[in-house]
Amino acid sequence: MSSGEKFQPKSSVISAWVMYIFIAVLVVQNVISSGLLSGAISIVIGGAVAAFFYLVMHRPYIVIGDEEIVIVNPMSTHRFNWLEIESIDTKYTMSVTVGERTINAWAAPATSRIAARKVHAADLKGLNIEIAGTIAPGDLPQSDSGIAAYHARLKWSAARNR
Repeated sequence: MSSGEKFQPKSSVISAWVMYIFIAVLVVQNVISSGLLSGAISIVIGGAVAAFFYLVMHRPYIVIGDEEIVIVNPMSTHRFNWLEIESIDTKYTMSVTVGERTINAWAAPATSRIAARKVHAADLKGLNIEIAGTIAPGDLPQSDSGIAAYHARLKWSAARNR
């Protein structure tokens, strides 16, 4: 794969690091105040909770390259050549349909309909987004799914037109 753009929401990475620090402080406090046995139990529990936050918030990302798209979710990694892809949607998250499978990208959630109300026509200028009066919240350029889907659709279109 040639080099590509990595999409990972900064808010989820920052939230994960805040949780890691919070968990570490709780574990250290428990080890100091409660002794070794209770501290060992809190280390195991803290490690499990930190692993959960890593999988759900820190690990998911999307790499959009010239030849393929890579979607890394908490428990799986998917690689697709652009010519294999049938559609790119943004209903709840950015999703890629290949054959009978639809892969949802955890790293690109759609925004809420409330955030969609704050969008002005000027926000969409120059993006070549074809709309018939409305735009889906997941396609908004302010949302993680909208940004990732826009870049993915550009690469997908370029690959199909070669």
